[in-house]
Amino acid sequence: MTAMAEEATANTDDTTADPAQRRGRFGISRKVRVTFMKFAASSAAATVAGQLVLSFLYWTHLTTAGISSAIAFLTGSVINYIAYRKWTWQRKGRPSLRHELLPYIGVVAIYGVGTVGITKLTHMWLSPLVEDTAFRGLLLNACFLFATGVLFLFKFLLLNRVFGERHGKGSPAATSPS
Repeated sequence: MTAMAEEATANTDDTTADPAQRRGRFGISRKVRVTFMKFAASSAAATVAGQLVLSFLYWTHLTTAGISSAIAFLTGSVINYIAYRKWTWQRKGRPSLRHELLPYIGVVAIYGVGTVGITKLTHMWLSPLVEDTAFRGLLLNACFLFATGVLFLFKFLLLNRVFGERHGKGSPAATSPS
């Protein structure tokens, strides 16, 4: 029995494989899993910062809800860009306008429009079924979280192409000076 266990362990223990290339339960490499966790943590930090800005601006009556939301979104986007580039994907040097900044703005714009669109459509579809105003507010938040969740993975996949795997070791974007 012990010999079978050792043989099974020997067959599954690949000591020659690069740790970054090892595949997890769903066939996703360790490198991608770690990158995704950093992406999620960066996104959470930017969300908290954006919510603080939104709350401050709105509660102090410095701006309207729409302007507060826009400033909060921009705050989160700038924090995300810096965190994603430097920490999540460990990019160094001067960013390329064409290969990094413009694609990032495009992805964020698609994400923002998609989140708002899915939230609006879902809410329009479900809100006639609910009469209570408080429950409608909860429903709106649930729709927003649903839209954000659906698009979150899509956003990661696109940004991983912008900052990560798209640029090989010899590409100018990956080797630009610090």
